[in-house]
Amino acid sequence: MIFFCDRKNHNSRVTLLVGCLSIFCVSPALADSCQKSVVVSRDGYVNVRSSPQVIKDNVNVIGTLPIGLSFEQIRPPYYGWVNIRTPFFGWIKDSQVSTLSCDAATKLLLEEGLDTISRFGKQAITGNLTSAEIFLRMAQGLDGFVAEVYLSSVTDWASQNPSLLVSVLQRQSSVIRQSVLDTLNTGLGTKESPERIQFEQFLKTLPTNHIIVQEWKKF
Repeated sequence: MIFFCDRKNHNSRVTLLVGCLSIFCVSPALADSCQKSVVVSRDGYVNVRSSPQVIKDNVNVIGTLPIGLSFEQIRPPYYGWVNIRTPFFGWIKDSQVSTLSCDAATKLLLEEGLDTISRFGKQAITGNLTSAEIFLRMAQGLDGFVAEVYLSSVTDWASQNPSLLVSVLQRQSSVIRQSVLDTLNTGLGTKESPERIQFEQFLKTLPTNHIIVQEWKKF
């Protein structure tokens, strides 16, 4: 929920954003002037790259950001590329981002960003390899209700199609693998939960030196 406080009249105007987990108290004037750099790509996501260039087979893609997600720029656009500091360091095409008011950015995230995460997660479950890659690369830097939606989606994938999840995940960078496994560890619940038991039973069918088996041991 976001609270806009009128300190002069000691009255409050309240705007409820469904799904928001944080509470802020700001003046109406500050709310009107608030702006964010936001992903607005028609594809529903933008690739984050380690360098400001498109390389064959996307070998320099280090993550993806869903539409509506905000980020912090390090400097103005550089030959069509934006260098970002958060949610993690990298480069994105400036044609796929824009500056929106905070209200518009939140609306875009709630109405399209969360749906994008869920959609790619569901497509991954059914075996869509492209969607699976994109979805896994979204794991980094998420928080709040966005992270909750991702957690739910990746947990569903682990429960319904663990073979594909592990197959695609093992090909990702160590950073992405760690982000996904950390999220999955939370989503699967306690050691006694049926979902965790089922997933770990699947892992037991893999070679003991399998990279996902090895990295899961820490949990």
